[in-house]
Amino acid sequence: MNSIPRKTDKPTRSLSNRFIFISIAIAILVWIAAYIAISMEENRGRQESREKSQRLAVFFEEHTLAIFRYGDAYLKMIRREYESSWSLDNVRNLMEAVPLNTSIASHVTIMDETGKPLLVSGHTIKPGSTARDRDYFLQQKNAETESLLISQPHLGRNSGILTIRLVRRLVKPDGNFGGVVFVAIKAEYITEFFNALGLGGKSSATLVGTDKKIRARSSYGQLGPGQDISDSRIWREIEKSPIGNYRQLSVVDGVTRNYSYRVLNEFPLVVAIGVSIDDSLQTLQQYKIFAYSISTLASFLIFITTLLFSQEINAREKLENSEKHTRIIVDTVLNGIISIDAEGCIDTFSRGATKIFGYDEDEVVGQPINRLSEGGDWFKIDSYLSAGDLESAHNPEEDIYFEVRARRKNGEVFPIEIAIGETRRNGKPMLVITAQDISEKKKAAMALFESEQRAQVTLQSIGDAVISTTADGIV
Repeated sequence: MNSIPRKTDKPTRSLSNRFIFISIAIAILVWIAAYIAISMEENRGRQESREKSQRLAVFFEEHTLAIFRYGDAYLKMIRREYESSWSLDNVRNLMEAVPLNTSIASHVTIMDETGKPLLVSGHTIKPGSTARDRDYFLQQKNAETESLLISQPHLGRNSGILTIRLVRRLVKPDGNFGGVVFVAIKAEYITEFFNALGLGGKSSATLVGTDKKIRARSSYGQLGPGQDISDSRIWREIEKSPIGNYRQLSVVDGVTRNYSYRVLNEFPLVVAIGVSIDDSLQTLQQYKIFAYSISTLASFLIFITTLLFSQEINAREKLENSEKHTRIIVDTVLNGIISIDAEGCIDTFSRGATKIFGYDEDEVVGQPINRLSEGGDWFKIDSYLSAGDLESAHNPEEDIYFEVRARRKNGEVFPIEIAIGETRRNGKPMLVITAQDISEKKKAAMALFESEQRAQVTLQSIGDAVISTTADGIV
């Protein structure tokens, strides 16, 4: 007997281990960068304002990446769960198991294709709420491809909180637009981060989109989120290099600063730190606190992102192993095993079924089950399907074994014995039919019956009496 091959999860584990190693290395590099940056800052002083702004921009970049990576990882997890089942209860259960970090994000929202909110975590949906006029909803609705959208700051109609939204589109099983799901990053949280820089009253930190509109800005100054800064020199500098520095009179508040900027590779964002020379010496101590705080936060968010990724890898591995194991078992069974969906179409077709009916799996998957039947013998299966609810239609106490006629690929009609069971796949109920070819069994029974009939006829046709005796001569 051939043994079932043992499944291995080494490739998946290797991927997970590499990701964990890289995440740890990144966290270590963040701490090393913080230490080096602080040491250099202590030695340079006032005339080092340009270098200082460059290093702050690096930390700002790491901080922003950590926040948006976490938000996007959580967003993808919610979208994957919802698109796999289209069940809001499943999403709620997942969010209970993996809670949203509410110090960073206000809430998660799922909207249908009309812009109507279906779920707003932590908040009650206000009657009549809709996002059909919101820029992020319209952009995702009209988008030709799936991509992350980072919205302009919005005041939530349900939450009442100013947020920056990471938005991804939902795609229905038929490929059509199914709505959006977004994670709302608190603008207040980013503002608090800017204030924690302690750069002084004339310095600034700005997060701006590649659409040239400010997403968030430190509270120093009169203008901020939502402002168009198309006239800023930063765009001319970005055309030369994605990382750089320059001096400019701010188009926002009219203060001259040394600016250092960095274009984020993963998101359509630019971070910019503007340091006033007059403020540079006053911020040394606060800078140390900022560097260590950002390193701690970045390490924490890297850990959370790694944990989410590892959970996804482990879940995928378990699912793949389970499906492979089940398929191996099904393919080793001599009886035919066929699963059908609620519409009566074949979903899986085992090797045993191929031997019985003569069809290869790819010939019948997606075809109606009555392609294999002959006449109306399969009425019990039809009764299950016509009930409209496979779970309620199935009675565990009912005798589910019965004999029907079937038709092979070559047109031959033959008897089979089938049993009906019920299972679930991707959250949907399905019928499982186990079929056994009883042709030979029926032929043997018929041959025995005919033999008995011939013997009876022979006995009746003999005219003389037929007497049987024992070995001792007793009649």
